[in-house]
Amino acid sequence: MSASNLNRRVVSAVIALPLLLCVFWLGGTPLRLLMAAASVVGLREYGRMIIPERGRLYYLYMLIGGLTCWMATKPSFIGSVAPFYMASIVVALLLLVRVRETKVTEGETIDLAPVWHRFTGLSFGYFYVVLSHSMMFWLVSRTQTHEPASILNFAWVLIAMVATWSCDTGAYFLGRKFGKTPFHPVVSPKKTMEGFGGGVLACVIGPIVTKLVLGSWASTITLWDCIAIALPAALLAPLGDLLESLLKRTYGIKDSGTLLPGHGGLLDRFDALYLVVAWTWMYVAHLR
Repeated sequence: MSASNLNRRVVSAVIALPLLLCVFWLGGTPLRLLMAAASVVGLREYGRMIIPERGRLYYLYMLIGGLTCWMATKPSFIGSVAPFYMASIVVALLLLVRVRETKVTEGETIDLAPVWHRFTGLSFGYFYVVLSHSMMFWLVSRTQTHEPASILNFAWVLIAMVATWSCDTGAYFLGRKFGKTPFHPVVSPKKTMEGFGGGVLACVIGPIVTKLVLGSWASTITLWDCIAIALPAALLAPLGDLLESLLKRTYGIKDSGTLLPGHGGLLDRFDALYLVVAWTWMYVAHLR
């Protein structure tokens, strides 16, 4: 990464992060709107890979994703998952309509395997992108409902963010300095085992420091909670990054988008966070 690109990354983060945290602090409808909008943007980037042609399916896919995120921000887990199932069913119907419109000569057969592959790919996008944004909302609203008023409502989301981006930063700098052993040469040739080790270390330190800095604003979050979030995150964050790298290599795309200067698209910046947020939700809601 060049120095100019690193500078653009820093400037983008300095501008975007305070605005993002401000909306998290507001919670409620502003946060629901932001998560729904982020879902539309994320699906736009994801859809570019799965749906190269820009037709009705492409735009309906984004619209359904935004509505799904809005509906999914409900307190009931079952009630929140149901919209994702229904969104997948709608995608299946749209694909079936497209197949029905295909002109076929008498005696000709159509290979339907690509249709099934597209359906599974598009359905995965709802869970990968939209469900992750919904979980961020759930973490904030759960904190507002179950924690004392003095607790920062987005403390859990902040811990997940710090764990993710500390991991990314530690892996980058230690990998750049000491990296020799390839981590996954097929999908991401520049990642190294040495960088992975640096990411694990930074991933654990970052949330602990954040908890100490927050003080009474995160009094119900223990050091053990930070470690319990960070250790799986140290594996999930690089896995999320590799997952998006696999998608981009599969479809021949360098960056998912251009929304964030120096970072690329929304998925380029949040790919690792999505998996960490999913683990954080599971830990807070079911394991803690």
